[in-house]
Amino acid sequence: MLRTIKQSVQLSGYTELYEPGHKNADGSFIYSSIQKFIVVFVFFLSLTACSTKSDKEYFDEGQKYLDQKKYLEAVQSYEKLVKYHSQSDLAPQALFACGKIYQSNLIPSLGKKASLQKAVYYYREIYNRYQNKPAAEKALFMMAFIQANELNEIDSAKASYNLFLQKYPKSELAESARLERDNLGVSPDEILKKKLESRATK
Repeated sequence: MLRTIKQSVQLSGYTELYEPGHKNADGSFIYSSIQKFIVVFVFFLSLTACSTKSDKEYFDEGQKYLDQKKYLEAVQSYEKLVKYHSQSDLAPQALFACGKIYQSNLIPSLGKKASLQKAVYYYREIYNRYQNKPAAEKALFMMAFIQANELNEIDSAKASYNLFLQKYPKSELAESARLERDNLGVSPDEILKKKLESRATK
């Protein structure tokens, strides 16, 4: 094998080789060019081997882990899909599945707040990276909803709802986004009182 590679390198004009066993003045071995070539070649093969699965195979693997309630493994499979097939139509779906896992606090090692923050991260990634995909609309709404109702991040939620209404004014979720935004920081009792007062004036 080594002889074959050496011959092929020589034929291609790459002949800067050292004989095995040569040493530097300090006694350390000189690495031949052919040895360097082999190391780089093997490293390249190891990288390409990591991405041999198709986008669908990664997605199906994630779904399988999800069905088995192996949520961390599911997230890892979905993340590999996005890493190696970022332009796939399945990529935003994979990120959305990750968001749902963390929104539901299904990773035991994370507390509720940290899990919700991870969900916001994944929903934001969908919007930032796939704005023209159908999943982006729902992801932006879910991000705002978590910020408002779970994390109590009023300013962030308001900015997210405003962005949603600006980006998707004709969405089926637009009215819900508007109501959520207009009632940020208001208790359920106060919302009910406002509704009753609004009806009384009609």
